[in-house]
Amino acid sequence: MKLKTHISYQIEELQFGEDWSVDMLQLSAGPLLHRYSTIDLGQVIVEYIQCGASVLVRDIHDVPFLSFGVVTDGEGTPLFLGHPLDRGDTIVWRPGDRFDYEYVMPENFSGFVVMVSKETAEQRGWSMVPTRFMKASADGFNALKALSDKLAQSTILRPPHVAFAFLNALEQAFGAQLFKDSERSAFDDASDVFKIVAHARRHISGLGPEEFDNVDEVARVIGVNRRSLYRAFRIWPGIGPARYSRVLRLAAARRDLLARSQLESSVLQIALDNGFRHTGRFAAEYRDFFCENPAETLRRS
Repeated sequence: MKLKTHISYQIEELQFGEDWSVDMLQLSAGPLLHRYSTIDLGQVIVEYIQCGASVLVRDIHDVPFLSFGVVTDGEGTPLFLGHPLDRGDTIVWRPGDRFDYEYVMPENFSGFVVMVSKETAEQRGWSMVPTRFMKASADGFNALKALSDKLAQSTILRPPHVAFAFLNALEQAFGAQLFKDSERSAFDDASDVFKIVAHARRHISGLGPEEFDNVDEVARVIGVNRRSLYRAFRIWPGIGPARYSRVLRLAAARRDLLARSQLESSVLQIALDNGFRHTGRFAAEYRDFFCENPAETLRRS
């Protein structure tokens, strides 16, 4: 059994092969501390996800497995397409799906994904048309989490035995939900809040660094009032529209700092390129948000 770990401490696009990319936007100040690890047990693969700061994630990949993404902990409420998730709530996707969704991981989030091969799921009589969302029973969730924790801490368990234990734990957690074709649920579609924010984000992203005028203008363009826009952003992704615009500019500056060398550019030029006219204020805001000076980021590029 091999444990492969990917660790990232910066805002960047993560690429796990040709068919899987993860684009992350840090939403809260502090070290990102995003950790991803996977353990391949053959017919079952278990992935672990942890994040220190709150992050908005766009996850794109082709799904060859019947997969269960289980929420475990976090200082806040995880959101999937604008829908709140509680401990034990599980997002499910089936073989052949093109997974292209957005979700918010709150500060100090942790969760895991159990992926089961299509052949194994069919042998056990599981449906290949599950609902997008399942709720684990309390006892089933506790058993599944205990098993995942034990696997993460051990290097001597035999994969066939552990894979079989995970299959049994999934059946205990989800019961009849695994064996019937489900009708569409609310989680198959984005929430109304998500749709409002998506419209606003497209508008904000299309503006230049100097063009973000005010929240009232954004609300007018997308056809909602100011209060509704603020309320939607406070739910998804959890920060106001003006703060979201600022975070986008900080993230863009960080990408530039990481992509350029000291010979190609300077902190001053990158700050100016991203609409920050006061270098000292930019450096202070950048340091407060990412916990390092922009000059340090540029030296690491």
